[in-house]
Amino acid sequence: MKKLSEPNLVLLSCALVLAVAHHACPSRGGVIRHDRSASAYQELGSKCAFRCVGEMPLRTASARSTKASCVLIAPQWVLTAAHVVKGNDWMALEDYQFIFDGQSFHAARVIIHPDFDRELGGVTKGLARTAAGVDLALVKLTKPVRNVRPAVRYRDSREIGKVMTKVGHGTAGDGIAGYHRPFLFERRGGNNRIDAAGGAFGDLLVSNSVLLVDFDSPSDSESSRLGDPTPLELEIGCSPGDSGGAWFIRDDEDGCAWKLVAVTSGWIPQDGDPYNPQNNTGMYGTIGAGMRISALNAWIDEVIGMPSDESTP
Repeated sequence: MKKLSEPNLVLLSCALVLAVAHHACPSRGGVIRHDRSASAYQELGSKCAFRCVGEMPLRTASARSTKASCVLIAPQWVLTAAHVVKGNDWMALEDYQFIFDGQSFHAARVIIHPDFDRELGGVTKGLARTAAGVDLALVKLTKPVRNVRPAVRYRDSREIGKVMTKVGHGTAGDGIAGYHRPFLFERRGGNNRIDAAGGAFGDLLVSNSVLLVDFDSPSDSESSRLGDPTPLELEIGCSPGDSGGAWFIRDDEDGCAWKLVAVTSGWIPQDGDPYNPQNNTGMYGTIGAGMRISALNAWIDEVIGMPSDESTP
């Protein structure tokens, strides 16, 4: 079996799930309002428009099962968070699975953004990779996905203030308790308002290539640090397993209703302190971070435009 080695893991350039939760701020995606039914979030996540969001079964070095998410952007190309594949690069390349509409596909190549920091050690480094706005990887599949329409990427830069729909395979939880243990991974969709692109959080500077949302509480407006503190009907927060999942906005200007605006990466601590446990529980007030597609389209276009027989550097 071929290991995901340097020729296949192209370093062209942060928060995954249980598999790497000890070294980085893992992404948060399936935590919902405590006063709403989970079934509404499940129904939203299962809509036909979001079939392009796939599931990535993974296993840790100790053989424990875990998950991440991904999104199909062309028949044979998938986007996910770079830390998902980099955190599991001990796995054989052919062992990676990408499940769309019940069908399993495998990786032929994995290409990581050139500015992504290869070193994994420490919570601080994980947060720095998210803040840098380059926690993104492209995966070329061994064969095309024929029965799922790929996501259309957003190419404008007017995301701020828009309501997005986030879809992923994160673990369940709610805004009061945070994400539940033991982990129960579940496909869910939910809404949030895109509050900002980058900014300063304590001493942490976040790139404007990072879109930010906060998990607004229906009973405590003080927990909200960004934008309007009023929660949406299906306000959603973050949970392990949603790394690599998708954020969509409605944009009907060219006839395509839903467009991909971000890929879930992790969270940004309100006070910039990655060691403060209140910053990474998935509870109300958590700030979610997504890699901004409009800032990364040029790199994506360059990679997927490569001739299929081009050798990997």
